[in-house]
Amino acid sequence: MMKTDLRGIRIKAHQTNIDRYRKLLAGRLTPLEREYVMRRIAEERAEIKTLEDASDDSTSSSRPFSNPLAEREIRAAVIPWEVRF
Repeated sequence: MMKTDLRGIRIKAHQTNIDRYRKLLAGRLTPLEREYVMRRIAEERAEIKTLEDASDDSTSSSRPFSNPLAEREIRAAVIPWEVRF
């Protein structure tokens, strides 16, 4: 029971960080700053996904640890902002 509570708290903390980063994106940023913030959002989302997957697969330990969605988001975050849109 305690693990679930801690996991929920960690997920909430990551979501709060994402909200803060989104507010930063609404402001004026240099391309380098924007790229950094986008990368941080992707990393926070990856952590949330990892925590959610861990709660779903807590009994299955035979699967190797990888998160394709997180890897894709992190790769996407390093693409320059101008190229993305």
